[in-house]
Amino acid sequence: MTSLIQRKWFLLAFNVVLTLIIWGFFAPERNLFQLINVLFYISFFYIVVGTILILVRGRLFISLFHKEQDQTKASSSTPLSDIMIRAVLFQGVLLAAVMVVSLVIYY
Repeated sequence: MTSLIQRKWFLLAFNVVLTLIIWGFFAPERNLFQLINVLFYISFFYIVVGTILILVRGRLFISLFHKEQDQTKASSSTPLSDIMIRAVLFQGVLLAAVMVVSLVIYY
């Protein structure tokens, strides 16, 4: 469990570094507005991929609004894909939160 949490934060740090690299190399101007744009594109990608993964599993509303009641059923049903979906959405939501904070600073 702790390695999973460490991997989430490591992946978040990797995504922030990736954002800064993309911003540094490909932005026409290096200002906060362009950084916000890059953060938007990367967080949008993660949120869309996470949503598609939930839709493919066929559990959009169940996974968003209800916790699974039976823990044995939750552990026996492919936990890796649940973990992957949550990790992808975690990255997207945290990068979107960084984008919102940057927008508050910008305006």
